[in-house]
Amino acid sequence: LDQFFCVDFDFVNNELRLEKTDPSPLIPNVNDVVAQGPLSMTNLRIYSADITLDGRGPVKLLVDTGAASSFLNWKGVSDMRLSSSSPQIEPIHDQIGAMGADNMALRLTHRFTLKRRWNLVAENNAVGDWCPGIGLSENVQNDIDISDLPVLEALKGDSVGGILGADLLMMCDVVRFTGLN
Repeated sequence: LDQFFCVDFDFVNNELRLEKTDPSPLIPNVNDVVAQGPLSMTNLRIYSADITLDGRGPVKLLVDTGAASSFLNWKGVSDMRLSSSSPQIEPIHDQIGAMGADNMALRLTHRFTLKRRWNLVAENNAVGDWCPGIGLSENVQNDIDISDLPVLEALKGDSVGGILGADLLMMCDVVRFTGLN
């Protein structure tokens, strides 16, 4: 993505727009910016962003448009000022697992249930103040499973606390990344 000035994932129109010259083209049929924040590059050259989940955090998450689900590791849980004994962290009683891109299966033992909203942490508080974040619809919750995934273990030096996957990204009409090159 870093060869483009602007990358838009338009989930409403099922489009991926890649802009080589204009860092801020108009987004068709979109009027509201609900979240805005910077991306940073990890040592493995994967982008990450600082996120709040139901107002807790910030947690540094890998931005992974290819991951179907978002995940937290225990560092991310700690960044939210929670632990395995916090009431917001629930044990998973059924045997459930996850398969990563490395074809390694992992057992998932706990989860955090997102109930209200998630947001990007803005570089500038004035910008962040007018971005309400991505709210969940009434009576909708999103489970974020917790596991120390190998890719996250490899990024301990970058203080990564999880993965921001398509389950959360697709709650937006358009996700735009700028200034990547």
